[in-house]
Amino acid sequence: MPTRAGTIIKNPSRIPNLDREKLTEQKIRTKTAIEDVDDMSDEYYVTLNRLLLEMAESELALAYPRYQWLSRAPLIEQSLIISNILRSHLRLANTMFKLTKSVGFEPSSFIGRYYFYTAPGFGGSNPVNSTESEMDDRIPLPYHPIATWLELIMSLFCVTRALSIKLENTKSSSFGPWKRSCRIFIDEKKMDLALAESWMKKFAFNKSMKKETEPLLSKWYAVAVEEFVVQDEVFLENQKRFDLVEKDISELNNDFKNEMRIKCSELGLRFPQ
Repeated sequence: MPTRAGTIIKNPSRIPNLDREKLTEQKIRTKTAIEDVDDMSDEYYVTLNRLLLEMAESELALAYPRYQWLSRAPLIEQSLIISNILRSHLRLANTMFKLTKSVGFEPSSFIGRYYFYTAPGFGGSNPVNSTESEMDDRIPLPYHPIATWLELIMSLFCVTRALSIKLENTKSSSFGPWKRSCRIFIDEKKMDLALAESWMKKFAFNKSMKKETEPLLSKWYAVAVEEFVVQDEVFLENQKRFDLVEKDISELNNDFKNEMRIKCSELGLRFPQ
């Protein structure tokens, strides 16, 4: 089955798909974890791999611009903070790729076609130069340049919150290997958010910094909201139908906005419109 950028995701099981469909439905109905490709219908298999790959891509899209700050952070303490956050991003992405490989999808050629494009309104040039002939076969990941330490913290405060909410939504996944792995990553996201909020208090309650803080809040809030934009209705419906997630995307969007509204109120910041 073709997916984005022409990638083929095909279940390697030799059991007929009709038989696997029955097994998938039975396991979902009885809340039994799905562990093996022989228990996955073709639709389940494609949906699972797409979900894992897209979650990994979101982590890479955050890791790339934050990586620049390892050498730019003004203090060793801040470099250590960034290194821990980067490790979390890359470890989660690597886990996702290993899980796709464990069910027979080889992600290496897929990963090799990633390229970062500069998001509109963020300035800068494309971090990766590619020829026009490669355009049709590339898999785009957004790149949002981070100019200051305040902006780095704001990206944590907003975008990491959106990804945390999406990650939390998979904790009861019908796919056993991910369900057993995700808890540690959910806890790591919470630690990153606690760190971001501690820094945000330093900025939000500093009168001289507040003028810079609110425009950046609006900027990164807009980036975070993009995580909840519906691009493929069938794919999203299948995630819910196969019990790979708990809530639909509109519910997650509302959860994110409500949480951001509360956090902005606590910090005395205007909630972005």
